[in-house]
Amino acid sequence: GKVGESSSISYFGRIGYTFDDRYNIMVNFRADAFDRSKLSKEARWGYFPSVSAGWTISNERFMRDIDPKIISFLKLRASYGVNGNISALGAFMYSSSMSVGDYYPMNGSLVSTVYPSDVLANPDLKWETARQFDVGVDARFLNNRLTFGMDFYNKNTVDQILTLTPPLATGTTSMAKNIGKVNNHGYEISLGWAHRLNTGMHYYANANMSFARNKIIYMDELPNKYSYMDQTGGPTERPTNVYKFMRLYQYDDFTKGENDELILNPSLPQPSVKVYPGDAMYADLNGDNIVNSDDRMTTGYSKRPEYVFGLTTGFDYKGFNLSMQWSGATHVSKVLQIDYRIPFTNAGKRGLLDHFYTQGWTEEHQEGAKYPRAAETSEKWNSETSTLWIRNASYVRLKTLTIGYTFTNKRFLRAIGAQSLGLSLNGYNLLTFSPLDIMDPENVGDNTGSYPLVKVYSVGVNLNF
Repeated sequence: GKVGESSSISYFGRIGYTFDDRYNIMVNFRADAFDRSKLSKEARWGYFPSVSAGWTISNERFMRDIDPKIISFLKLRASYGVNGNISALGAFMYSSSMSVGDYYPMNGSLVSTVYPSDVLANPDLKWETARQFDVGVDARFLNNRLTFGMDFYNKNTVDQILTLTPPLATGTTSMAKNIGKVNNHGYEISLGWAHRLNTGMHYYANANMSFARNKIIYMDELPNKYSYMDQTGGPTERPTNVYKFMRLYQYDDFTKGENDELILNPSLPQPSVKVYPGDAMYADLNGDNIVNSDDRMTTGYSKRPEYVFGLTTGFDYKGFNLSMQWSGATHVSKVLQIDYRIPFTNAGKRGLLDHFYTQGWTEEHQEGAKYPRAAETSEKWNSETSTLWIRNASYVRLKTLTIGYTFTNKRFLRAIGAQSLGLSLNGYNLLTFSPLDIMDPENVGDNTGSYPLVKVYSVGVNLNF
């Protein structure tokens, strides 16, 4: 292993002022610096100011005539701030450095080699910065039983640190540069209700939804041959270099040549490799009647959902209690990695995956098949990244469920000097509804070898003295 040491320092200041419980303003200033392993002495400091203000409308004189049973609280908020980040930087990427290589025998002993690093130094590196504006409202109605909140935000990241590939003439493989520009915008909405009935029953529900979309403004993308390849202008972390899957080839798509050799109908776009019935057919996007790397595109949603939902609800009544938490997400794409694209994955050392067994193309099951045939000759072609392997990873999940009962003022409790005894049955990840049924849709990554979430049941006992 390697041993490293780094250090950082931060200064933070805040000034706030509130007038008559109606108006408030807060000014913050932060200064951060990292040691010389990240940035040069001239660029190590980053300065990040922010300001926020609020107006509690419900405390205004003109609101006094409004019954608090209708509007209990109302406040408007706004803020603007600058944040910094250098987490994308490795050590000494701003300065030329040396690397230690393999050991070689010399004069009867092993000597380690030292050579220039394959990272091209950039002495102009600095903090990447994000400027964000937020505006929101908080409100409570009906004697605080109904709560509502909404926030809108717009965030522009400039000088984003990106890792680029320098020209071959430099003899290096990577270089960091402050050139990226990304816009993030969205909103968050929350709605809650809590009430206790005359019978003593208390019930509640809290729901929230957030929308977040980003857009690549600039990323130093090399000019592509066709616009459908571009990443600039779309969300980050979208699937790239993707073929558009059309369908599976069938015997009707072929004619027979000499020695009964199957020849693909010339009226169809011709793939760059030899294909057979049961193989994947990809779209000829540029219309040149050839399917090759020029027909790969950037498509789909990001692997991080644009919409995220949540719901917490429950009740308690005469010792009984029930609570549950639901979560969900939509507008999210997941790319099935190679482990899911090859029938006998890991070079044929594993068993046949179920989705290939039940929906794969075979001589006996041609019509209605969803996945290509299992054939080593076409394995690479059929497992190319395509829309066949990009899945809608929307989901709704019951995250937690708790059912319980609390005993109080019972003879058996008084006998042991206890005040109450609570019993509960808990469940986690009990239900999941998703079109993505062969992996965990909630996983942010592409689930290559990841252990999925499991259902968990537990019993709880809470004894108070």
